[in-house]
Amino acid sequence: MKLFVKNTAILNIFLLILIGKNVIAQNYLNSIVSSQINQSIEGFSYEDYRNTKPMKMPREVSAPKNIFDLKNQAPLSEKQKFFSNDFESIGAINNNSTEFKILLKNIPLPIYQQEDFNDIGDNSRYYGTSNFKYSSARVANTSAEENTYPHSAIGKLYFKKGSIAYVCTASLVRKSILVTAGHCVHSGIGGDQKGFFNSFEYVPSYRNGVAPYGTWNYSKVYTSGIWASGGGVVPNTEDWALIVLQRKDINSQLTTVGAITGWLNFATFALGGEQLTAVGYPGNLDNGQVKHRVESVGRFYGIYNIGAWGSDMEQGSSGGPVVMNYGSYYSNSSLAPINNVRNYSNYIVSVTSFGATDKAVKRQGGSELNDNFKLLINRACTENPWAC
Repeated sequence: MKLFVKNTAILNIFLLILIGKNVIAQNYLNSIVSSQINQSIEGFSYEDYRNTKPMKMPREVSAPKNIFDLKNQAPLSEKQKFFSNDFESIGAINNNSTEFKILLKNIPLPIYQQEDFNDIGDNSRYYGTSNFKYSSARVANTSAEENTYPHSAIGKLYFKKGSIAYVCTASLVRKSILVTAGHCVHSGIGGDQKGFFNSFEYVPSYRNGVAPYGTWNYSKVYTSGIWASGGGVVPNTEDWALIVLQRKDINSQLTTVGAITGWLNFATFALGGEQLTAVGYPGNLDNGQVKHRVESVGRFYGIYNIGAWGSDMEQGSSGGPVVMNYGSYYSNSSLAPINNVRNYSNYIVSVTSFGATDKAVKRQGGSELNDNFKLLINRACTENPWAC
């Protein structure tokens, strides 16, 4: 009898824990903010493209003093890492194919004003005053190379705040779902739909005014309630967002952008201590007209759920993916699974959220993808199953 009572008590405790976790998850899902496209008022004109500005890089003004000191770096996460294994590594379209000719589009180059770059700082050093070391280079030397996977799964994100056009960076994390920064879709003020920007348009593998895979309009956008009600300041524990893209009728078949460009994977609790590649379209490098990459080792600061890495990228790179083991498979690479994951290649672990207040520091940071991000992407996939 005593044993029965004891086992019953243990079972009740287990059920309470399980119910508690389900309640927490449901509360988070209820806090997610979303908005659908309004076709009557949204879109990009020739003048919009010409007057586009790179989205200014948020600065870590609200961060506690000395947060990024080495002594404050968190130990590697003991939480169970999750590696999504749903991705598509696909080659670029043949330039002579019917699909390529249908999608190819030229986009007017922007007329940047000098004041757009007043906060750039010196680009001459490959590590800043904080000794976050990094390397910095174009993603590819030629358009042909940039149009191959995984580069093809990353592009430029156009949008409007009111009537003013801006650009961020975004990447495909499912066949028709983008991941980018929360501050690239929502003001972070009010916690409701009123804070959303509009006219989101994705251009995969954009380079010097050429959209090799065309432009793709959105149908719905999601962001974390923690970002939407956070006051628009960084660091924020969940400065991320998802954008569902519309399909195109290509050769009488509804086609997702991911079916053409491929898409990346994502991993949770995997930012700290990893060799990372941050990719973006920074306005201070090549005028934001060529996709750029920096390589650095990520440092994780657990209490704030944020990580940081060395970088010389600035405005326009917001929302760009921060990727573990970025690149193409080489001919003799091992395909043997490691913990059921194929070489951990091309896994997004964060997106670029903020830069250092002092540009000489040469550091960027972002929120580590976690279980809440999984809830967000599951919500988007449940409501838009064709996009996943």
